[in-house]
Amino acid sequence: PSRVMGLAVGNEMELLFSKIAVDASVTPSCIDHMWQGGYFWRKFVQWVEDFDAMGFRKVPLTNVFGGLVLAGSTCNGQHLPPQCNKEVCR
Repeated sequence: PSRVMGLAVGNEMELLFSKIAVDASVTPSCIDHMWQGGYFWRKFVQWVEDFDAMGFRKVPLTNVFGGLVLAGSTCNGQHLPPQCNKEVCR
């Protein structure tokens, strides 16, 4: 742990909704479950607990969002996840 600067999980999570058109496994109900259903937040907390249990309690853990997260609550008519302005991006 002394040589680990931090752990980042995910990649441009605010763009997940845009994958509906190109990936059959990403559905509107999947997006709702991920954000409004709280799945992502529960999973993030689990990752923190797992990371802590491995001895990395003092190492920062973050999620990766891209610049679109700064655009506000919508982009091209799509609602961005409310967690972008709440728990995840504090």
